[in-house]
Amino acid sequence: MALEFGHRPFHHLFVPTVLPFADGGFDVDEDALRRFLRQLTSDRLCARGVGIIINSEAGELVYLSREEARRNVEIAVEECGGRVPVVAGVAALRPEAMIELALDAKRAGVDGLMLLPPMGAVDVSVGWNTVKYPEVWIDIARAVDEAAGMPLIMHPVTNMTPEFGPGFPVGGVLRMVSEIENVAAWKMTYSWQGMRVVAAALRQFDRHIALLGSGARYFHEAIASGIFDGALSAGLNYALEPHLEHIAAFQRGDLDGALAVWDGGLRQLQEFVFAEASRLHVRTKAGAWIAGHVDHPFMRPPMPKPTGEECEQIRSLMIGAGCTVIDEHRFGEGLAAIAQSRSHGLLAIGALSPRR
Repeated sequence: MALEFGHRPFHHLFVPTVLPFADGGFDVDEDALRRFLRQLTSDRLCARGVGIIINSEAGELVYLSREEARRNVEIAVEECGGRVPVVAGVAALRPEAMIELALDAKRAGVDGLMLLPPMGAVDVSVGWNTVKYPEVWIDIARAVDEAAGMPLIMHPVTNMTPEFGPGFPVGGVLRMVSEIENVAAWKMTYSWQGMRVVAAALRQFDRHIALLGSGARYFHEAIASGIFDGALSAGLNYALEPHLEHIAAFQRGDLDGALAVWDGGLRQLQEFVFAEASRLHVRTKAGAWIAGHVDHPFMRPPMPKPTGEECEQIRSLMIGAGCTVIDEHRFGEGLAAIAQSRSHGLLAIGALSPRR
């Protein structure tokens, strides 16, 4: 099976990095972010085709100021630029603000942009008929492309449809890639059936569009079906090593070995984390904390806090999947902070002891 990451543009395993906060609050911990980025871009991981997405949903993009987003990009380029591709997420309420973020990232030296759909009023969020009116996103994407002129990864999470789940329908996909030549990769944020339909359409398109796995619970089937050119998944924040082991088995043609890794704990972990869209990034941040990448499991309000039960389940499943986890003492401190805090993790963050 030909799975060669890093040999074609955007054929990488992109980690949309979670954002570390300093002890006691929600200020970005730049030193911790640098450490996490260095860890993700070791020589060994660079050779395996890892890439970096800075300012993603998992990295709390929609709750960052422009200055914070720009600084995160600068740090990522400083730490990773030239060694692995660095792609910056772009999302905002207004197209003008999206263009500003895109130009900030371009000036910082990123290799590409990841564009999210419009957000805001019901007309462009839960009420948006993406089948009838795909131009609502296409027009904004075109404006960003005309301003920045960079390779684009599309992040097509939209409202639910029966055929495609939480992803931009295939008609809009084909219009987007036809009208915007800089679209280089498509994040596969779909139900399994929707993913197959969109993948088949893009495989028949007259230029290559990289298919990036999103829902980590579908990776085994996607690789086996030949619709996996790489990944862009929050699940890589806490389970990168088991996924690399799973992929390596596929690469050497060891299907039994790949299935052993998959059914030996990795599938069960990702099925739990990805089971509920309303908990996906909350559980991702909890997983990153349990893996030791961030000091606490809380995201910026209004994102809800994880529950103690969720964290206990994630830790157990991570151990079962062969992931590295923090020790019992640190884990217990975090559970106590969760129990003491309000719905968004406020009040108790300062009670956590420093990880260093």
